[in-house]
Amino acid sequence: MLTMARHREGVSFSQLASIFRANHNTLSRHLKTLTHATLVWNFYERREGRDHSFYKLSTMGEKLLSSLKPELDVTDQKSATRTPVSA
Repeated sequence: MLTMARHREGVSFSQLASIFRANHNTLSRHLKTLTHATLVWNFYERREGRDHSFYKLSTMGEKLLSSLKPELDVTDQKSATRTPVSA
């Protein structure tokens, strides 16, 4: 969902698969779950003579991420301040 928040116009299934290096069946299942929960919208655009599947956050998904922002910010701060463990 964070990736979709950064791509407000939508992100294609192929782009998501590339970003997450995910198996297409696994990614499809997770996106279907988010879509059924109405956190993500799925839409199609015709490009180069073919339909391409795109995903973007729904209004509810945006509200959910917004409500989690304080927790996400704290997590980011903790990650940034961690000292790498030397081997």
